[in-house]
Formats: sequence, C-alpha cells, structure tokens
Amino acid sequence: MIAEADRKTITEIAREYRVGKVVLFGSSLREGREPNDIDLGVKGIEPRLFFRFYGELLMRLSKPVDVVDLAYRSRFTELVERDGVGSMPQLRERVLAEKENVELALANLRQAMARRDRSVVELTAAASFVHNVYNGIENILKQVLVARSVDVPKAGAWHQELLRLSVTEKVVSNELAQELKEYLGFRHFFVHGYGFMISEEPLQDLASRLPAVWAKFTSEIEHALTVSGPDIQ
Repeated sequence: MIAEADRKTITEIAREYRVGKVVLFGSSLREGREPNDIDLGVKGIEPRLFFRFYGELLMRLSKPVDVVDLAYRSRFTELVERDGVGSMPQLRERVLAEKENVELALANLRQAMARRDRSVVELTAAASFVHNVYNGIENILKQVLVARSVDVPKAGAWHQELLRLSVTEKVVSNELAQELKEYLGFRHFFVHGYGFMISEEPLQDLASRLPAVWAKFTSEIEHALTVSGPDIQ
C-alpha cells in the first residue's frame, strides 16, 4: 500500500482541484509491499485542469504516479472504477483490459500508415501508436511478474531489466525478446527525441512487423497465464 503521507497529499490535491472521485489501483493496492509507483484513476475533474493536477501530483508525491482519467470509457477504466480500493481483479481480466487498449492502438496505427502522403504530423502520430503498443506490452509483463510475486525493476534502466526478467521468468521466449528489443529501442528514441527526427523507412518497417509481433506476444502471454494458474490475484 502507499504511504499514509502520500495518501493525505493525494486527498489534499484532489480537494484543491475539486476532483469528484479518486481510485487507487494496481500495485498501490498490494498489502505488505511498497509499490514502485502510484496508480490513480480520477473522475469529475475539469478537463482543462487535468494536466495541471497531474503535474502537481508528480511534484509533491514521493513516488512516480500514473493517472487515468475515468471519463474515458473502456474495459480498462471500467475495471479500475469497479475494482479500485479494496480488491484486485483477476490477472487475466487485467491483461484483457490492456489487450483491448493495444488493439485500439494497432487499429489507429494501421489508419495512420495507410495515408499516402505522410508529413511529420502523420509520422509522429504513427510513432506514438507504436510507442503505445510497446507500453501496453510492458504493462502486461509487469502484471504477470507481480502476480508471480516477482519484484519488478524500480528505477534506472528498468525497461531493459523488465524485458530481461520476463525472459528469465519464462513469461516470454528469448526469441520474442529479441524482436521486442527493437521496439524497446524505438520507445527510448521516441520518448527522448523529437517527432521531426522520425524517418519514414524504419518506422514503416517497425509498423509493418508489429501486428505479427503482437500476435506472438499474446500467444506466449496466454501460455504464461495458463502456467500461472487462473486464480492469481
């Protein structure tokens, strides 16, 4: 569970910004284990204040924070709102919610790459969808590892360590990890670079291979869930 001081800070900031509802979810709910970050779902905040509210949390809390706007309706947000404080939904249900978001990102990627004329605007949009897919993959890997009571990396090069650990724990195969490594590299470039630096040819290559990589990933995750057992919380 999160520290009491952070809980009080969240309450104070939410009251200041007149947030209607705040829901803790994810690793923030686990008893007896300090979370790596704080996961929050919020509802009822004025849209123009959302990112200011988010920034305030980032500056004042003791850990990194991820904030989800529950006004956006999806399987994931419904799951967060339904199973927030007090319970953890089944692992398979959480993974299914992540899969739904990734499938939407892939659909958006196909639309972006289908355009004949691709300016920096279209390329940057397509790159963001590639990044979204890899982000979803990382979220699923973290959920499976946490469900197995494996300590996930906390800081520094945690993205690299997460992928290595997923191979060690046999969540994904080394063969698949070699393919994902390229998307890990792209993720780093996208986060730390500029949209106008994205080249069309390598992006086209990544985007064209991504559906097959995702299909292989979902197959291996399904096997990992079967090995883990259906009742892992």
